[in-house]
Amino acid sequence: MSVSDDCLINTQSNVTVAWIVAALVIVINGYLLLNFFSSEVSGLMFTSIVSAFTGAYLAFIIYLVSRGFLTFDTP
Repeated sequence: MSVSDDCLINTQSNVTVAWIVAALVIVINGYLLLNFFSSEVSGLMFTSIVSAFTGAYLAFIIYLVSRGFLTFDTP
């Protein structure tokens, strides 16, 4: 049994670990965004611009997560 065969044996556990790590990164990113909003953003125009970019970023993250679930659901 080669090293590559050994990695393929635990495919489901590898996917689970990858999603746990991804979720941790997403949570930390969300905390940093919230911290930035609460301390740095002031003014209507700047708040609107930052909110638009943050909304686009969150939509992109949701898109990537949904694509990830679709990709790993197929055998």
